[in-house]
Formats: sequence, C-alpha cells, structure tokens
Amino acid sequence: MEFVECFISFLQRIIFEANARVDLALVDQEALKGGVWYGAEYYRTLLAKNLQNSIDEKLQRAFFQGMASLEVISHLEDKKSPTGYHPFTFLLKMGVKPSKALAKIEEGLSFLDCTTVVMLAIYKALLKFLGEEKFDVVFASEFRLSGNLSPLSKIITHKQIGLEDEIQVGDICYFSNIKEYVAKHPSGESRGDHVVCLSKSPRLYTGFGLPHLGVDKKGVERQLFECYNREPLDLQYFDPKVVSYLYSHYFVGDMQKGKALVSSFAKRNISWEEYVKKPSRAEVLGHKCFGKMGLWVYRLDKDKINKLVI
Repeated sequence: MEFVECFISFLQRIIFEANARVDLALVDQEALKGGVWYGAEYYRTLLAKNLQNSIDEKLQRAFFQGMASLEVISHLEDKKSPTGYHPFTFLLKMGVKPSKALAKIEEGLSFLDCTTVVMLAIYKALLKFLGEEKFDVVFASEFRLSGNLSPLSKIITHKQIGLEDEIQVGDICYFSNIKEYVAKHPSGESRGDHVVCLSKSPRLYTGFGLPHLGVDKKGVERQLFECYNREPLDLQYFDPKVVSYLYSHYFVGDMQKGKALVSSFAKRNISWEEYVKKPSRAEVLGHKCFGKMGLWVYRLDKDKINKLVI
C-alpha cells in the first residue's frame, strides 16, 4: 500500500467512526464517552438529549479550544485566547511517546476540527510506514496537532492551482463558506473545511462531517450551504469569556454590535441559487477561488516521506 492510499484509508475510518458515533449517541449515551468528535456537534447532541447539566467548565472551554487526553498532550498557551490556550493546538507532553499520544487521542474523548483530523490520519500513516520506534524518534520533539498544517511542513508542500483538474489524489484542499456565515454562526464551526481528494474520476472529497466515501465539489459546497441555513448554536452553555470573545472577535471588537448582528441573521436562510452566486469568505479576503473551493492545495511530498522511511 502506498503512503497516500494508507493516509486516505485512515482518514476514511476516522470519519466513518465519527459519523456513526453522532448517530449512535442519539439512542445510546455511551457513545458520548469517547472517540473523536467535532466539539460543536457534541454540543448539539448534548442539547438534543437534554444533557446540558453535564456540561462542566472543562466542556465549556473545550467546545472552543478543542480537547484531547491531558495524559498525553497539553494545550498551547495563548494570552489572546479567552481560555488562555490556542484553539485546536495540541502539544506532546514531556516524556510521552508520539505513538502513545496517537492511541490515546482516539481512545479518550477528543474534540478535533477538520484540519487536526487530517493531521491525525497523516500521523497514523507515518506510524505505519516508519514503525513505532522510528516514528517516536522522528517526532519526539515535533509532534503537534494544530488548526493549520505547518507542523507537517517537512512532508507537505503548498501549491497554487489554476483549476480543479490539477488536484491529485491525497491533496488537502480548502473550501470556504460565504462571508455572511460568521454573522449567523459566530462560533464559526463551518466557516470553511479542509478536505482530502479521494479519487480523480470522479473527483471526490471527504473531510470531517462529510460522508467517508466522499462527495464531489458540489457536494462539499452543498454541505457548507446546509450548515449556513442550519439553526445557529445557542451559546448559553459555552464559557462566558468565549461567548464575549466570539461576538467581538468577528465584529470589529464591539460585543454589543456583534450580538445585534448575529440576532438579525439568526432567521435568515437563503436559497441554493443565491448561495452559489455569493463569493466565498476566502475570496472576499483576497484568495483565488473556484466557487467555494480555494485554488491552492497542500500536497504530500512522496520523496520526503520515502527519505524518512529509509
């Protein structure tokens, strides 16, 4: 099995199990006790099951900053963050082997995002190809899960593309929601998605929250569209500092104006035809896009991976 195929296989398994866990949790509360979750989906599930009383201070912060086993990881400190830690950035604890951290992240209850799930699958593929001993040596001081892919820059290259046909199997792509998304959903859970190309003919993608067997470009955009029209999260059980931060962070530092804007967007749904015409948030910020798909990819460098192996 080639590395890209191995990486995709691990990613599909993680996504399949996460999707199944969401469905199972609606009928069996045991499913809430472990595994990889998207924090916002876990929060919605708790509210749907009337389990809001189980939301303690740890969970209130975790919905924003992410969560993994503190037995093996620590959060990156960030004084600008309302929780004191950078969202979805996990560092290896001193004296812990990276291979052990990988196992614990999946065994315990973990809140990851679309990027950290992709990184988790890459690390699992690297562990299989390198073997446990070599993997633990190579990543002893460099193991990190984060909301961007920079910790894996030694094996990933960033490439600009001109059209979708240039995307290769295994490429990590980014789809961005419309700019109005954060006005309706200040928690920002689906303002964009990192996805991975599974096949070229047809060209299919999967990622956190998508079917593990993949959907085409329109399917990814449809998912973002449905997330826009979804009822906004009621943030009353989030950490109050996080709520204040979210309202002010996206809305020019003014929490009251932020609340008013979010309130005005809460019931605004749009049609698919309207959605297609609107530019993506990434395009508004100056990035080249094809529809909601960014015209850049992160590509696994097979030569660099092979050098690690040998």
